[in-house]
Amino acid sequence: MTSRTGFTSTSRATRWDEGLMVGTGATGAALFAHDEHHVVALAHERFFVPTGPVIPPPDAAGALPALRTLLDQGPLDEAGTAAVETMMREAWARVGHDGRMLNADPLLPVGWLHLVPEAGTRAHHYRRSVNWPAGRAVVQWDDEQGRHEIAVQAHREDDRIFVTLTSSPSFTGSLRLGPPEASRSAASSPAAVDRSSLVRSTPAGEGHGLRLITESTTGAKGLPRATVAVTVRAHDGTVTATGTTVRIEAATTVTLDVTVATELGPDAPQLPDRSRGDHAELFGRSTLDLGSRDTRTVEEIRADPDSGPALVELAYAAGRNTVISATGALPPTLQGVWAGSLAPEWGSDFTLNGNVQNGSCAALWSTGTPELLHGLFDLVEAVRPHLETNARSLFGAPGVLIPAHMTTHGYANHFSAAYPHQYWIGGAAWILRFAWDYAAAAGDRAFLLQRAWPFAQDVMAFYEHTLRPDAEGVLHAAPSYSPENTPTEHHSAITVDATSEIMMVADAAELAARIARLAGDGQSGARWREWAERLPPPRIAPDGQLAEWLDPRFPDNAAHRHASHLYAFWYGQSQYFPAELKDAARESVRTRLAWRAQDPTAPPGHMEMAFGLVQLGLAAAAVGDADAALQCVEWLARDHVRSNMMPTHDAGTLFNTDAAGGLPALVAAMLVGGDESVLALLPALPAAWPTGRVTGLRARGGVIIERLSWTPRVLELDVSGVPDSDWSRPSPDLAISLPWEASQATLDGLPMGSDLSFTPAPGHTQRFRFHR
Repeated sequence: MTSRTGFTSTSRATRWDEGLMVGTGATGAALFAHDEHHVVALAHERFFVPTGPVIPPPDAAGALPALRTLLDQGPLDEAGTAAVETMMREAWARVGHDGRMLNADPLLPVGWLHLVPEAGTRAHHYRRSVNWPAGRAVVQWDDEQGRHEIAVQAHREDDRIFVTLTSSPSFTGSLRLGPPEASRSAASSPAAVDRSSLVRSTPAGEGHGLRLITESTTGAKGLPRATVAVTVRAHDGTVTATGTTVRIEAATTVTLDVTVATELGPDAPQLPDRSRGDHAELFGRSTLDLGSRDTRTVEEIRADPDSGPALVELAYAAGRNTVISATGALPPTLQGVWAGSLAPEWGSDFTLNGNVQNGSCAALWSTGTPELLHGLFDLVEAVRPHLETNARSLFGAPGVLIPAHMTTHGYANHFSAAYPHQYWIGGAAWILRFAWDYAAAAGDRAFLLQRAWPFAQDVMAFYEHTLRPDAEGVLHAAPSYSPENTPTEHHSAITVDATSEIMMVADAAELAARIARLAGDGQSGARWREWAERLPPPRIAPDGQLAEWLDPRFPDNAAHRHASHLYAFWYGQSQYFPAELKDAARESVRTRLAWRAQDPTAPPGHMEMAFGLVQLGLAAAAVGDADAALQCVEWLARDHVRSNMMPTHDAGTLFNTDAAGGLPALVAAMLVGGDESVLALLPALPAAWPTGRVTGLRARGGVIIERLSWTPRVLELDVSGVPDSDWSRPSPDLAISLPWEASQATLDGLPMGSDLSFTPAPGHTQRFRFHR
C-alpha cells in the first residue's frame, strides 16, 4: 500500500488564495500568476496589524441581574432585546466607546516578490505540483523562450523560504520585492475589507539582494514591523542591482533565500521559544491509504464522481500538511499563516467558538502531532490577565473567560446584538479539554500539573460563580449562547441553558476532578463532581432531535451551519449515554445534513461552513452512523478543498483552514474511537472503504495506533503505549471494541480469550489480529 505525498494540477492560479502554498510554521508563501509574471506572496504569523487602540470589555456585570430577570420571564421579545442592547450601549459608553462590534486585529501580508521575465510570452503546458514532505511547490511551463520552472520550498527548522528559478536555455528578467496589492475581488466580496491604510512599505536594494520593511501606521512607533530580506544568487549569467530591483541576464538557475523577521510592540503576547521540528518527520507520522491507485491530476480526480477514496486520501494528507505548515509559535489563524492581500476576505483571527477547535487544531493530537498544540496553550497563557478581566467585567466572576475572537490580545470585545459573544462561556472548558487530550497523547504529566492544573482551578472558579441554582438546586446558565444560532422565530440569541455550554461545563468539571486527583487535591475533585451532578440533563426535542437548548422555551433551529450541541459526542463523553440520546444525536445529524443537501453551493444566506460539517461528522462517527460520517468527509473533500489542495470555508469560496484540520480529525474518529476505558476500532467504517490502512493515530488513554489495516474479514492492529500516560486511564487495561464479532483473535501471535482487553506497553509494539 502507498500513501499520498503530493499532487499535480493543470490549473493556473491568478489569485494568491488559489496559489500553491508552503509554510515554515512562522512564514507562509503563496505562489501564483499575476498578469504575465509570477508572484510569491509572503506573510508571517506575528504580523497582526492593529486597527486602533486596544479596548477592554465594558463593565457590564451590573446589568446581569436585570437580564436574568428578563430571562426568567421567558425568551427575550423585541422589548427585552432592545433593553439588553441599551444595557450594553450604556456599558460601552462608560469606557468612551460607541458600542460597535470590535474586530480582531487582522493578519496582513508583508510583501510580494515579483518574478518578471524580460519578454512575457504565452505559456503552454502549464503544470503545478507540490511535494508535501519536502514542503516544496513547483510551477512549470513552456513558452517561445524555452522551458521554465519556479520552485518555492519552506525550511521549517530555520524559518527560511527558498525560491529557485530554472530556465532552459536561460532566464533574463528582474526580481522586485514590493508591497502587496489589494485583492482583485475585494470590490465584489462582502467579506473583503480594505486595510491598505493600516500599513506602509519601504523597499530598498542591498547588493545582490532586496529588502522591504512593512510596518503599522496605527501602532506605537510603527510597530509591528516586518522586514523581508531576499538574497539572490545566480549560478551563471549576471546579476545587477538597480535600486529596488535585481536584474538577471542569461542565467539558467537563480536561487533566492528569503527571510521574514518581525518586531513587535511591548504589549504583544510574549511566547516562549520552542523546537520547530522537522516538517517531513511531522508530516510522515500519520498516513491514510484507502486502496486508491489514482494518479490523475487533482482536476481529473475532483471531476470524477466515483473518485471518493482518492479524494479523501489527498485531502487527509493535504490537510495535515496545511496545518503543520501553519503551526509555529502560534496555532493557525482562519487563513493559517498565509496572507496575500491588503483587502483580505477574512480578518484571519483565532476564532475560538469552533474554528480553532473543530477546524485547524482538531487533528493535532489524534493524528500524531500533539506537541504542535503548545502554540494554542502558549497563546491562552500569554493573555491570561485579559481573560481574568473578561470574567470580572462581564460576569463579576473570578477565574477566566475566553473570548470568541482574538489575535493581539485576549479581551472579549467582539460582540453585537446579532452575535452576543460576551455571553458565551464555553471557551475555557474547550481549552481544558484540549489540554487533557494533549497531555495524555504526549505523556506530559508535568504540563498537566504545572499548567493545566492552575488553569482548571480558574475555569471551575468561573463556572461555580456563574451558574445559578433554581429552587430545586438545579444549576443553570443564564444568560447562555449557542454559537452562532438563534432559536426559531426568536428575537435574540441570548438564551438559557444552551446544550453545548452545559456539556462543556460538565466536561470541565470531570477533567478538573481528574487533574485534581493527580495534583493530590481529592477534596476539590470530589466537590466539582458533586457540583456537576446538579447540571440539567440533555433534552430530546419533540421532533426527535437532540435539543440545542435544554430549556424547552427555546425551540431548535436546525437550518444552521453550527452544531455545537453535539459537543459531548466529539470527545468520548457520550460513550455511556442511553440509546435514546444517541438516536436523538443521529437525528440531529441527519436533519442538518438534509438541510445542507438542499443547497450545497452555499450562496449568501446559506453559509454551510466546513467546520459545521466536521461537527456533524464527529457526532455521526461517535454513534456509528458511517453513512452520515462519510457524507461529511466527502462533502469536505470535494466541496471545501480547491485544486491547490487548500481548504475553503464555504463550498468553493473563502480560503480558510478549518477543513484542513477538521477532515483528518473526522477520518481518524471514523477509524478509531472510544474513551479512556474502551478502544473502539473502525466505529464508523463506511462500505465505500472495504480495505485500507492508517498509521500514526492516537487514541484516548495514551495509546499510539502504529498501524491499523483492514479487509472485509481481517483487522490487524499494531499498538503501543505513550510513556507516563497510564494516569489518563481509570484502570490499567483497555477494552477493545470491534465492528463485528471476532471468530479468532491473537495478540503477538498467541490466542486471546473472549475478554478483548490489554494493557498498552510504552515503547513496545503489541500486534493484534482479528478474524471476522
